[in-house]
Amino acid sequence: MASKAELKYLKSLSQKKYRKENKQFIVEGYRAIKELLNSNQKIEKMWATEKFLLENSDFKEKINSIDFELIKTNDLINILSTQSPQHIMALISIENNDETILDKGNALILDDISDPGNMGTLLRTAVWYGIENIFCSRGCVDIYNPKVVRSAMGAHFHIKNLYHTNLLDLINRLKKQDSIVIAASLDGSSHKNFKINSNNWALVLGNEAHGIRKEIIAHVNDKISIPAVGSIESLNVAVAGSIILDRLIN
Repeated sequence: MASKAELKYLKSLSQKKYRKENKQFIVEGYRAIKELLNSNQKIEKMWATEKFLLENSDFKEKINSIDFELIKTNDLINILSTQSPQHIMALISIENNDETILDKGNALILDDISDPGNMGTLLRTAVWYGIENIFCSRGCVDIYNPKVVRSAMGAHFHIKNLYHTNLLDLINRLKKQDSIVIAASLDGSSHKNFKINSNNWALVLGNEAHGIRKEIIAHVNDKISIPAVGSIESLNVAVAGSIILDRLIN
């Protein structure tokens, strides 16, 4: 069983300060763990309840080479701050990305996305469309926030470049590599008519309430929008991002 010191440490990782200091975060739930096992990500340690092992008898065969321990359900609830735990979690190290290296190809740039659910959904959507480069402003919610990780459901393990950075510097570097930077904006061209003749582009999505910052908009190559048919004022950023990505890729 997990020790008191171990439980205290795992609980501390719910705070950004300790995730950053220790360069580790927690992944929970069977589906996310399944994605984790199918990736090249190193697992530091894994815990599961007796209930989980009883209901998933074949699971132990999949983790023979992983440091594994049982954990009590109440301890899991305390660590994950949820009343409905999925009875399995893993400890993962945060990899240090080399920000001086930018791979060519499509990218998603997120400017001050504040909602963890939106962030996680955008990461998951990006992976669905094969995007391996995702860059977040320093004003975005932490990409390893437990709610983000939960919502992303394993997307973190399929993204080559994922980190917070200065977006103006990033955009200027991307443009020097002939990347076409496109902003999702209400005054952009309709996504239905938008055409791009390049496989080297980056889509910028902005904050849920305020959109993309003016200083970022000033440096993009083009703008794209989703014209409204009904009377509602705006579209959820994760939904809008999904629609635009589908258009740009297909």
